Amino acid sequence: MIPVTLFVPLMHEFYCVWILILIFPFLILCWFLFAPLELQIDTRTPRASVRWVSIGLVMVLYEKEKWWLKMSLGFFHKQWDLEKLIVRRKKKIKAAPSIHRKRPNRRVRLKKVLNVIKTFRVIEWELAIDTDDVVRNAWLYPLNFFPRARRHVNINFAGENFLAIKIRNAPWKLAYAFLK
Repeated sequence: MIPVTLFVPLMHEFYCVWILILIFPFLILCWFLFAPLELQIDTRTPRASVRWVSIGLVMVLYEKEKWWLKMSLGFFHKQWDLEKLIVRRKKKIKAAPSIHRKRPNRRVRLKKVLNVIKTFRVIEWELAIDTDDVVRNAWLYPLNFFPRARRHVNINFAGENFLAIKIRNAPWKLAYAFLK
């Protein structure tokens, strides 16, 4: 007969391995949920990007007389011509018979959309406007001095027009607002 004391260390190692196997996916899931998402748009350099901090980046930009879609996820980097992606011929798909479903109330959908929009936070923004009308620019010029817009809005007479904005959110906030 084998003494019970020989199995205690083996059982302890067995439980540690299973605990690690169960905790590792949970930690990765938490990392995905809490890693912030950033949307960045800059019209000075025609560029828009969505970055999932520490995970990846998707960017649309205008370079070499073409629009490009660039994606970078970890070690994977790829670039596509956006025009070819959009205009690509699609295979004809047979239409399935329509099934009449009960649609949810529009107010409920609108409320969920508004809850999701409220979770976004504007981190940085800058707006420059020139309307090409000197009188209209003069009427708008006091916007440069409003307390909340002082460093962000620039009404100018130099023909400069652009928008640069950075918006941040987290996937867990989006999910919570949608389920709420």
